[in-house]
Amino acid sequence: MRRAQPVLTAHLIAPLHQELMQLLAELHPRQWALPTTAGRWTVKDVAAHILDGYLRRLSACRDKAPLSLPRGTSLLSWLNGLNAAWVEAMNRVSPALLIDLLHTAGPQVAAFFEALDPHDRACFPVAWAADHQTAVWLDTGRDFTEHWHHQQQIRAAVGAPPLHQPRWLHPVLAISAFAIPLAYASLPHATVAFDFTGEGGGHWSLIRGRLHEGHPARPDALVRLPAATAAALFLKALSPNAARAVAECQGDPSRAAPFFQTLALIG
Repeated sequence: MRRAQPVLTAHLIAPLHQELMQLLAELHPRQWALPTTAGRWTVKDVAAHILDGYLRRLSACRDKAPLSLPRGTSLLSWLNGLNAAWVEAMNRVSPALLIDLLHTAGPQVAAFFEALDPHDRACFPVAWAADHQTAVWLDTGRDFTEHWHHQQQIRAAVGAPPLHQPRWLHPVLAISAFAIPLAYASLPHATVAFDFTGEGGGHWSLIRGRLHEGHPARPDALVRLPAATAAALFLKALSPNAARAVAECQGDPSRAAPFFQTLALIG
């Protein structure tokens, strides 16, 4: 066992973008209007949201354009407003032009992340992580996991294979696991082991509020579930009850329960 180490994902931003471009290039015109699991958003809306993330990152972090939370506004409501306004405006943009814009912005985002020192202070803090909130590597990982999540939504909507290969799934889990300590904030002395099974999975533990890699000898509880299920839970693609239904929990139930409220995103 050891304390959880930084998870480097900058090198994955470009190939993940290429997966997106290949996916969108193969869509039939009718598929752009298909519904997704992202609320009322269609496939086109989700793709537009990915572009918004690209442009917001480049503008605020690379080009230092002002982007501040208005006084008296919660972070969640502010982000939801930004997201909704962008998607509504992008209704006037064709899928072909959207692909062109993604093709232009995606490589710039990848180059920006790859040029950063992963141990520097991040442009944006990661609100859902109890530790390392302002580390570049965690901020980069947050962008990586969110893009992976949104691409999964598009893939599910159009019937494309999910990106569940270890290359993608393991870093998604390793980054998302940093949200576990916050879920256990009310149990600061708990020792809980987490076993995410199958390809891309791994073993993590929470010991006195700190995330570790590996398992302790005698945890208070152990939670075991498939790796893809854990990733879906972390990113709100699966409800806590649905995840609990397929999980195996051992030991103290009160120590296992907070895990199912873990979210590696805001909201």
